[in-house]
Amino acid sequence: MMFYLVLFLLCLVAAAFVLAPILLRGRDDEIDRQAVNLDLYREHLSNLSMEPEEAELVELEARRSLLGDVADDSVALIADTKPRWLILCAVLVPILALLLYADFGAGRGAISDVRLTERLESLDTSDAESVDNIVDQLAERAQARPKDGELSFYVARSYSSLGRHKEAIVVYKRLLNLYPDDASLHAYYAETLFVADERRMTPRVKTAVEEAMELNPHDIVLLEIQGIAAISEGRPEDALDWFSQALATGVTGQRADVIRGAVAAIHKQLGIAAVSIDGRSIKIAVSASEEVSLPGNSAVFVYARSVDGPPVPLAVQRLTLSELPLTISLDEGMAMLPGMGLADFDRVMVIARVSQSGDVIPKPGDMEARSVEVDMSQVPDIVDLVIKYPVKM
Repeated sequence: MMFYLVLFLLCLVAAAFVLAPILLRGRDDEIDRQAVNLDLYREHLSNLSMEPEEAELVELEARRSLLGDVADDSVALIADTKPRWLILCAVLVPILALLLYADFGAGRGAISDVRLTERLESLDTSDAESVDNIVDQLAERAQARPKDGELSFYVARSYSSLGRHKEAIVVYKRLLNLYPDDASLHAYYAETLFVADERRMTPRVKTAVEEAMELNPHDIVLLEIQGIAAISEGRPEDALDWFSQALATGVTGQRADVIRGAVAAIHKQLGIAAVSIDGRSIKIAVSASEEVSLPGNSAVFVYARSVDGPPVPLAVQRLTLSELPLTISLDEGMAMLPGMGLADFDRVMVIARVSQSGDVIPKPGDMEARSVEVDMSQVPDIVDLVIKYPVKM
């Protein structure tokens, strides 16, 4: 209700700008303008060198022409018609606004969509019937507007969260026809297929995963799918490789803990000794200079790697640019592979890189900071890294 009230007030203001000049000006403006024109003509005529008789004839002709124009009904018609047209325009403003923003107008119910999504987000998830009802309403709107990708994506994610995977798959297929090169959309589609097929790498899941990985081979969802499928197919070594790649993306929080738990379970299954923790850690103060003009949600990877060994990160944390400046710690517990942690190398380098693409692999446009060589037997109290240099490719 508040929206329509504001809309009505804005329409009144717009109409006032149109009507004010009409209401404030006098009705004799056109006649006065003709009189001024005649005076100017007389002044100009007085400056011309003519015989008195010739000048008198020219002035008489001008009087007839000008006075004929003034007396002509077309002047009154124009004077009366312009205000009418302007008043009509002022009336049309709110009508056009209604056609644009109402449910039956060009907006096609966008306001109602927002209200439905707000209701959905505020509902108690235990009220399954109400949630399903609102999602179905949104789905009907999305089907009526197939080119509204944002609404369709919201419906697909809602279907997935409710376990209605078959319906989500239909919506994702429609979205993929609209956005065939969207890597994230392909990943969501593959994930939904995987869950719908009881977490098995069926032919259609395999095809979807392969297509998605061609667009983004470092998508953590796809790496997890590959790892889970490898476990279910009795390929623990392959699963370990996929999960290690997932950890290498710099994932943090509960998701990283789940992956590390899966890695530990595979280690136990394969009889691999757990990575020992000897207390080695590095405290790092990370900041970004003014030269870094990337968005605040850009991914920042802070990791340590061996100076002499393979380039695999020995420990990594993922942050966002908006979190900087920040002091963090990298420790041995963040090792991703057996024998590839801070306890296994004495000379390391610490790197902080802000990624323009969000990809863990460096790309042109990324910016970074690198520390000098750090001796792990004599770790400094803190390592300062200020991100300000283009990444070295």
